[in-house]
Amino acid sequence: SYCALDVTNPDAPQYLWRIDNTVTGFEELGQSWSEPAIGKVKVDDGMGGTEDKTVAVIGGGYSPDNSAGRALYVIDILTGALVKSFTVSDHANMTYSIPSAPLAVDTTFDGYINRVYVGDLGGQMWRFGFQRADDDDFGVESGNVDYWTPRLLFTTNTGSPIFYSPDLVLERGYAYIYLGTGDRTSPCTTTGTNRMFAVKDRNENDAAFASRVGAEGKLIEDDLVDLTDNLIQDGTEQQAADTYALLDTKDGWYITMERTGEKILAAPVVIFGWVFFSTFVPNIDPCSYGGDAYLYAVNYLSGVSVLNFDETNEGLHKTDRSLNIGHGIPTEAVVTINAEGEVVVYVGAGGGIFRLELPDVNTNFNIESWRELF
Repeated sequence: SYCALDVTNPDAPQYLWRIDNTVTGFEELGQSWSEPAIGKVKVDDGMGGTEDKTVAVIGGGYSPDNSAGRALYVIDILTGALVKSFTVSDHANMTYSIPSAPLAVDTTFDGYINRVYVGDLGGQMWRFGFQRADDDDFGVESGNVDYWTPRLLFTTNTGSPIFYSPDLVLERGYAYIYLGTGDRTSPCTTTGTNRMFAVKDRNENDAAFASRVGAEGKLIEDDLVDLTDNLIQDGTEQQAADTYALLDTKDGWYITMERTGEKILAAPVVIFGWVFFSTFVPNIDPCSYGGDAYLYAVNYLSGVSVLNFDETNEGLHKTDRSLNIGHGIPTEAVVTINAEGEVVVYVGAGGGIFRLELPDVNTNFNIESWRELF
């Protein structure tokens, strides 16, 4: 279930609402694993105009057998009323539970959520928002939730589950969506294949998308470039050139996690043109610790190494993509920038905090607001 409190006065919080699968409209709600994404949307006001609503966007939740949680809900944060829902009852291909936190984004910078990306337990990445029917459909991504529809953007070949929120970078002509796979419910299994993906959403109309993806109906791994071997840095000049050419024409890239049982069990973070993500590698020795934590850092467009994690070689190579940072399942990377522009990455692992100071980077940020704590 989900609950809301009004904590305007911290000394006297007020109960607002509670929802679970017994509430009308929320029958598909599973276990409440999905952390809400908060923001503003527009809705039709019934008089030819729109009104603003502050909402919580949640995935349908977890179900071990995918018998529930096959939904995305948009909820009025003040009343708990259902603003919009997308469920398996209305969209037959929403057959897998959605336990991860949605990524709700404002790509038009007008203050309203106009797209939502979220993964499911079938290794599928969904896009919710305004989808143009054809090139004559001039509707805009205005943040009006009444015009949102779902699109199955991408699915993995292995069906490995997506338990965590993706990240997004806006490029000219498309958005790059970054997502990782790994089974949060069975972290110590040593079977299966997991990958980090970067998938292009070209924001095209329905006809153009259908034509591009063909009979599959969505993007698949064959539409992406396999960067696992890092031929840009470790291959010949021709192999590097060929890889760059493929990246220009294909719909993204992926890197396979090659250590036995390696899983991505936290959300990726993209900043400064680098993708930071952590992985867990189980240790099957019953007399030892449970497993190792790794931090990856790669270029967001090409997947090449960006930091000298492997000090046994000169230059940057495939082995510089990741660094062992301790034991246990690591958290996602948290990037901080102080007033002097110094950048530090923090990752929790093994009961401690791994701290990585980054070399000089172009932060290119301006301070617009701040909060003082007393």
